[in-house]
Amino acid sequence: MHRRFPGKKYYGMEINEARAKLSKLVVSKTPAKDDIVIIQSDANTYDFKDFTVDDLIFISCDVDSKDIVAQIIKTSGAQFWICAPYEKIWVKNLLSK
Repeated sequence: MHRRFPGKKYYGMEINEARAKLSKLVVSKTPAKDDIVIIQSDANTYDFKDFTVDDLIFISCDVDSKDIVAQIIKTSGAQFWICAPYEKIWVKNLLSK
């Protein structure tokens, strides 16, 4: 994504402190290290007010994204991307048409 859409800020959110630290370490070793920010917080209650339409928030496919997406839409103008969205039924429906 970083190569395809340079100049954007990318955000990852992790509720678990140990996984957030690991994520930061992994990101620090990538070419996108200056453009990816890892935030330790519960995305279901996080206030995304500082995020704009130029920001992209990744949501893992292994979390229930319904409430997170609603929170993003409610509190910001940010775009979001559900990683590995093929697991989501709406994508299956879209692709079957």
